[in-house]
Amino acid sequence: MVKRNLSSFGWRIPFRKIEFKTIGIYGEEIRWTAEIPANYNIEKNILGFTATTDRVLLSVNAQHYFYKPEDLDMFSKMRIESYLLHFLNIDKYVIVKHLLKENFCYYYISDETETWRLLGEWTLNQYYNISTRKEFYMAIEKVAIYPTRIEPYILTRIYRTFTSFVPEPAWLQEEIGLTDIVLSAMTKTLPGPQKYHRKIQYLL
Repeated sequence: MVKRNLSSFGWRIPFRKIEFKTIGIYGEEIRWTAEIPANYNIEKNILGFTATTDRVLLSVNAQHYFYKPEDLDMFSKMRIESYLLHFLNIDKYVIVKHLLKENFCYYYISDETETWRLLGEWTLNQYYNISTRKEFYMAIEKVAIYPTRIEPYILTRIYRTFTSFVPEPAWLQEEIGLTDIVLSAMTKTLPGPQKYHRKIQYLL
């Protein structure tokens, strides 16, 4: 996890490809793929991953979004404060750069001593659940936390990781209701219990 001590973060380490697989309705399915520096520890989940060294955090994940589209800035701030408090024990920060446009929010944050940086992007995507026939939103969250002193060397690695994340077709199949539709169709086609009539013979 991100800590306050400084050590080599391996900026010359090559990248490696990662992916997340599950066994789903069509057999083995790849949910997403990405590239991260080979020396990072990684925790994967169905909606993304978190990669860390002793002082750098890279996270790309989809977040369920239950607010109005115009509340994306508020949502992003809540996520920033959660990251800073959890990983750095910081509750005060300085906004170095901020960009907000339709369905997109960008923040570039520093702590008060300019020791740490947080870089975050939130992209809001709208989807449709074919099972419930309802629209819903997911926020694609990309966050990096790193020491300020290594910024000139790590920014290219951060953006390569961010842009390498590719959702595969099976990525949100539960959220869009595809799994429910397929399972329901499979259940309807299964043969029901058959009735057997046993002929009884009477001996006279």
